[in-house]
Amino acid sequence: MSSRDFQDLQGQEKGGWWDWKPAKLALEYYYTIECYVPEPKRKFGYFVCPLLRKNQLVARIDMKADRKSGTLQVKKIHHEPILKDRGGFDRALSQSLDEFARFNGCSKVEGI
Repeated sequence: MSSRDFQDLQGQEKGGWWDWKPAKLALEYYYTIECYVPEPKRKFGYFVCPLLRKNQLVARIDMKADRKSGTLQVKKIHHEPILKDRGGFDRALSQSLDEFARFNGCSKVEGI
């Protein structure tokens, strides 16, 4: 998926790169930044991010980079039912989180 997939929406009254309707149609998934949702109503976490594998939504993750302690805190992981090889995915995710932690100035990952 690229910005070209959204070009037809640019002139519409509702639509554009910020409109999640195309993503919902393409990925069969609707993204909500839950930091705007009251805490008791949050399903996936404060700043949940989608995790894609082979162009499919397979999980969602909520993380926080605590730069003072140098820790990437994994608050919550939600595996989607489509994910079949959870063990292989979790191993790959662990490695990716180590890289993501370094990118964010953190030396360790906690919570997984």
